[in-house]
Amino acid sequence: MEKNKSNTFENTAVSTINKYGMLKCTHTVAVGFSNGADSTALLHFLNEYIKKNALNIKLLALHLNHCLRGVESDNDQLSAASFCKKHGIEFITKSADVKSEMLKGESIEMAARRIRYNFFRKATQKYGYDGCKTATAHNSNDNLETVLMNISRGSGIKGIGGISPVNGNLIRPLINISRIEIERYCEKHKLNYVNDSTNKSDEYLRNKVRSRIVPQITEVFSEFLPKLAELSELSRADDKYLDSEAAAKSGLLLENNKAFLDRASFNTMENCLKSRAIQTASIHLTQKSASKDFCINAVKLAETAKGTKRISCENGVIFEVEYNSINIYTKNNIANDIEKKCDYPLPLKIGVNEISTNAGTLTVNATKAQLCSAEDIGSKDKSIFIPEEYIKDGITLRSRRTGDTYKTNRHTKSVKKLFIDSKLPLGIRESIPIFEHNGRIIFIPGFKSDILTDAFMCGKFEGFVKIEVKGLTFS
Repeated sequence: MEKNKSNTFENTAVSTINKYGMLKCTHTVAVGFSNGADSTALLHFLNEYIKKNALNIKLLALHLNHCLRGVESDNDQLSAASFCKKHGIEFITKSADVKSEMLKGESIEMAARRIRYNFFRKATQKYGYDGCKTATAHNSNDNLETVLMNISRGSGIKGIGGISPVNGNLIRPLINISRIEIERYCEKHKLNYVNDSTNKSDEYLRNKVRSRIVPQITEVFSEFLPKLAELSELSRADDKYLDSEAAAKSGLLLENNKAFLDRASFNTMENCLKSRAIQTASIHLTQKSASKDFCINAVKLAETAKGTKRISCENGVIFEVEYNSINIYTKNNIANDIEKKCDYPLPLKIGVNEISTNAGTLTVNATKAQLCSAEDIGSKDKSIFIPEEYIKDGITLRSRRTGDTYKTNRHTKSVKKLFIDSKLPLGIRESIPIFEHNGRIIFIPGFKSDILTDAFMCGKFEGFVKIEVKGLTFS
């Protein structure tokens, strides 16, 4: 019985690695190594596991000196280096003054985590993304602390899901092992490790949860840690399914710096799925969740807004309702959207004109043509007949400008009002090319032009050119 107990750590770690395919197609594993009990046990176990199974995997130890504890931090760095030298493990280290690198609104814990993971990412870049894994020593006690803190913030299923065993190339082989089992493993293998003095400080919320609440829970409920691990796994599965349902039903489309929802589909969904679609977009854009109040207000806006309306969240996300579409982006991306203008001025020539813009590539075909009647002079969707003389004079393509007007259906309208009345999304408006001749707008694709009709009726011009625009969308 005692023998089985002593192997609990190894058996559980191997089971977790195999269950989640943590080392599948892997050539390098970089362990976040503080030389505390957790990371020391993980690094030692992986080193032995790789050698025992003759795996062709390179093992690295990554140590970040956070410079938060003076001499103690420096001693931990030396201790970590000594451990790796003793066990023949490549050691990579860096020092970072976390306090001086904190961003506005960040706690020390948040800043330390951000800087630490940036260090992990940069240290492993040369090994490539495919086949290189970063392993951290999160354990079942960490998961319990995280779930309790998530619940205290009002989190739902996603929060109960706790710490995921695998997140991209980040793996956590010890996630189902308790801290007591980790300390037993270190004792069994006579592993020396350091103790971070700040772990005893109640200055940090996690430390309070760890020292005051967790011991009472595990004392009353002896099987709480493994049962919570099961609950977290079930919650992650439910969460993943509900996220996929929300994305499918809302027509969610994620791009690098923007997300889109189909407004009609979104408004027919259950509110819980609406919030999920918004949260998925928010996390995709900022790696942060949107607030509950923001989601509630966004849902109301989608139901009631007329024209273009938007609201913003404290994490920088903007939820914009634009006629039949919903756009979700960040404040930093507003300028990027405006830059989607096809702001060239560009002379038009007979033949094929290829135009590269931030909104895509437009093809403008200009071919000589014969007219049958005055009906042909006006624009039809994305084509128009114009006098050949205009080409010789020079036709310029440009983006819209403040104060632009356009003559259509015998009335002159501002281009801004024309686009608004046509319910064109803002991003599309900025990408539509304006055809200008001698300072006058003679054609906007998709909108009939009659500015040339009088000239045609007077017989002033003899040759004509047909202009066709391809590669332009209006949705």
